[in-house]
Amino acid sequence: MKLKTLMGVSSALCLSAIIAQAQSATASKRSVDGETNLSVQLQQMQEKFEKQNQELREKFEQTLAAQQAQIDALKKQVATAPANLPAIATNIADAMPPLPARTGWTPSQPITVARAGSSYMNMSFDTLMVAGGSSQRDPSQFINLGDHDPSKNGFSLRNAEISLDGAVDPYFKGFANIVLKLDNDNQTSIELEEAYLLSTALPANLQVKAGQFFANFGRVNPQHPHQWAFVDQPIIIGRAFGPDGLRSIGAQGSWLVPVPFFTELTLGVLDGQGGTSHSFRNQG
Repeated sequence: MKLKTLMGVSSALCLSAIIAQAQSATASKRSVDGETNLSVQLQQMQEKFEKQNQELREKFEQTLAAQQAQIDALKKQVATAPANLPAIATNIADAMPPLPARTGWTPSQPITVARAGSSYMNMSFDTLMVAGGSSQRDPSQFINLGDHDPSKNGFSLRNAEISLDGAVDPYFKGFANIVLKLDNDNQTSIELEEAYLLSTALPANLQVKAGQFFANFGRVNPQHPHQWAFVDQPIIIGRAFGPDGLRSIGAQGSWLVPVPFFTELTLGVLDGQGGTSHSFRNQG
């Protein structure tokens, strides 16, 4: 009985020793595996760091080389600048957009007598003197119906015009035309041909004119004698609108139509009586 008990105790001790040894071996293996995994991770991190460091070093060297190349090119340009200045100036001139051609002053342009910012006043003076001959003693009764046409055989000073225009304010401009003329007996007369205001700041391409002005009817009627394409006024204008053309006191509105070609719609209301309204309520 004692022998069996002793063998049982010995077997239990041996089994406990085997289990303890197995547990110790398992713990040792786990420790080794953990250290191995940590070493692999550290190695991977080190390799990644070295790769990034290498890439940064290469980018820095490339940037430094590019900057050095630019510096060398600038030094070369500075060294050769005196010899290349004409070519550089030519290249710059070719690259710039062309400037509008500047023309000198001509007698048909007004002279600016005052200017302050956007305000200004222009003044001009022109004279129309003509010479002609006809078999008729008084050519003005048959063909030359315009008040500024040749009115007799020989020389005639039919129009000496003073023109004034200027900016009244940011919204209106003012225009005036004063005409002096000599009749067949060389007697001087004077008339206020035009005096009106013209708007400059209305929206939607609109414009308003008010005062004494030539009616915007046809191509010739609004023009002054110095703007005519011919020496005398067309016969139809003289017969329809009289010697002075159709002009009177009133108001006019116009709209510039937004199309690719010039198109303007005009509506005017003028006083229909007097010598400058020849085909309307003219008492003469």
